[in-house]
Amino acid sequence: MSKGETYAQAAVREAEEELGITQPLEELATSLGGEEYPHMQHLFGLYTCIADPSWKFIPNDEVEVIFSMTIEAILQAMIDEPEERFTRGFRITMAEYIRVKGK
Repeated sequence: MSKGETYAQAAVREAEEELGITQPLEELATSLGGEEYPHMQHLFGLYTCIADPSWKFIPNDEVEVIFSMTIEAILQAMIDEPEERFTRGFRITMAEYIRVKGK
């Protein structure tokens, strides 16, 4: 996030810079971590969108590669190898996504 930017503005900018996505974003939540993480403040905005069918990822300075995983596969990987594969911030964010989406 840049100084003076809202979470929504930052999300739109980052989606375009990092992924080349220009479709509208839907805000799911803005959160300060969770009760299960009292020792860490992780303030974040969580957004979703459906990319245009013609969208193609182009590697760039910020993101070299992306790959598709189902939510179920991500959750299983978080059980099997939580600290080896996922940052604490990602785990907090994913927990909020699950809470909001009811998965």
